[in-house]
Amino acid sequence: MLKIVSVIDQIGSDIDYLANGLLPYMDRYDYQVFDVHPTTPSTSQLMRFEKYGKDADIIDFQHPHTALLLLNRYSWLSEKKKILTNHIPDDLNNSQYSMFDKVVYSNKTMQRRIRGSVFISLTVDTNFWTFNDKWTKNKNLIMVTDEIKQEKGVFEVAVACRNLGLNLLLVGRKSDESYLTKVLETGSVTYRQEMSKEELQQLYYQSTLFVCNSDESEIGPVSILEAMISGVPILSRLVGHVPELNKKNCMRLLESPLNDVASLTNAIENLLSNEQELLIMRERAWQIGSKQADERRAYNYQKLYRSLFPGTPVSVIVTIYEYNHTILNCLQSIAAQDYVNKELIICDDNPNSENQSVIEEFARSVSFPVVYRNTSRKENDYGLARARNVGIIEASGDILVFCDQRISMHSNAISEFVKNLMPKKWLFGTKGTIKGFVENFSCVYRNDLIKAGMFCERVDEYGGATQEIFKRTYSQGFKHELIPTANSTFIVDSLSLSKRRPDIIKMRNRLYRMNF
Repeated sequence: MLKIVSVIDQIGSDIDYLANGLLPYMDRYDYQVFDVHPTTPSTSQLMRFEKYGKDADIIDFQHPHTALLLLNRYSWLSEKKKILTNHIPDDLNNSQYSMFDKVVYSNKTMQRRIRGSVFISLTVDTNFWTFNDKWTKNKNLIMVTDEIKQEKGVFEVAVACRNLGLNLLLVGRKSDESYLTKVLETGSVTYRQEMSKEELQQLYYQSTLFVCNSDESEIGPVSILEAMISGVPILSRLVGHVPELNKKNCMRLLESPLNDVASLTNAIENLLSNEQELLIMRERAWQIGSKQADERRAYNYQKLYRSLFPGTPVSVIVTIYEYNHTILNCLQSIAAQDYVNKELIICDDNPNSENQSVIEEFARSVSFPVVYRNTSRKENDYGLARARNVGIIEASGDILVFCDQRISMHSNAISEFVKNLMPKKWLFGTKGTIKGFVENFSCVYRNDLIKAGMFCERVDEYGGATQEIFKRTYSQGFKHELIPTANSTFIVDSLSLSKRRPDIIKMRNRLYRMNF
C-alpha cells in the first residue's frame, strides 16, 4: 500500500485532533501519525520519524516549524514527496514554500496569500458531535480556545458576562499565567484546562451561546464547528474560517474593537434577548456545519495524494464473488500495469467471503492504494450493479477502469485506455476473441458515469447489465469505442449458459418493461 506519514506537533493538540480525524477513512493507505515537537523534539521522536519517514511514499507535515527542523536535519527528505498542511498563520518565505510539492491551507484567506496552494477546509467528527435537540436558553456562555491569552479576547468576554450576570464556561490551554489570573478574578468564569471530548460535548449542551472574540490571525478555530453541529448559536469576529462558514447569517458577527467591552456587552445582551433568532441560528449553523465532516476532508486528501504522481488518477474497480482461485491472478495483472497513478478498489459481493485476508496480504505487497469493501446483503443475491456503484463512490480517481476477477489485463491496458479516453466516451478492450461492448473490461470518466446515473441496481439478475447500461448511456450521448490495443485474457470462463437461461429470460422481461 502507499505509505503516508503525517507529522504533527504534539499529542493532544488541535493539529493532532485534525490528523487523527482522517484515520478512519484512510484504510486504502498505510497512514500513520507521529508527533515531532517543532522546537525541542525528543530523541525517540526523531528516531521514530527517521525509521518510518525513510520508508514513506509521502510525508505530510502539519506544522511549518517541525517541517523546517526535519528538512534541515535529514538530507534524504529532499527526495521524498512532501506536503505542508500549514495550520500556523506564520508566513514562510518563498524559498521555504518551494521545498514542498503541495501547500495546504484550511481557510481561504490564508490560501489566497500563497500562489499555487490548495484549500482543504477544517472538519470535525460529525458522527460524534451531534445536535442538541433539548437546547434551552440559560446563563451559560462558552469559549473554547487553543490558548488563553490576550489576543483571544477572553478577558473582555469575562467582563461582559460579569456585567450581565452570566457564567462563562472557559476551556483552553493556559498560555499566560498572569492573564488567566486576571480573567478568573472577574468572578464570572468556570475554567477547565483539559477535558475529554465527551465532557466538552456536555459543556456545549449546557451553553446558550458560543463566543469567539479573537482578533488574532486564525486558521480555525475548530471549536466553532463543534459548536455549530452541537446546536450552540455563534457570536464571533470575522477571523479564520468564519467567512466561509457564515452563510445564510448562521452566526452573529462582532465588529467593534477587541477592547470595546461596552459594545461586546450590548451584542451579547441583544442576541440573548431574541430567543427566536437564536433558534433560527442554531438550525442554520447545523445545516452548514454538518457538511464539514472528517470523511469529506479525507476524500480531499486522497485526491491530493494522488495528484503528486504523474498522469490522471485512475481507480480500477474489481468486483468479486466466486472463483476464489482467480482473484490473485487478476490482482497481479493490475499490479503489473505500466500506469503508475492507480488505485485498486475491490468490491466483494459474497456474504460469506474469505477473500479479505487474501486481499489484505496482496495490499501489503504493492505500493499503490488498495480498498476492500464487502457489498453483499444476502445469500445468493446478484448484487453486481450495487458492488460497482460502491466502487464508483469509493473511487478517488478521475478515470474508472472496470475489471472482473476472471480477467487478467495485459500490462499496458490502463495506459492504452487513458491515452484514448475523452469525455462522454466509454472505452472497452478485447477479451480474447470477444470484441463487443461489455462493461466488465472498460474505461470511462467517473463524473460522466455518475451524471449518467451509474449502474441500475434494478438489474439484480444475470443477463441484463450490459444491455441496460449500453442503451441508457448511448441515449445520453455516450460513444462506445473498442480500443484494440487494450487487451486482456480470461483466467476462467463464466458459468455455462444453460445454468443461467432462466435468469436471462427474467431479466430480459424486466428490461422490456423498462423500454430497453
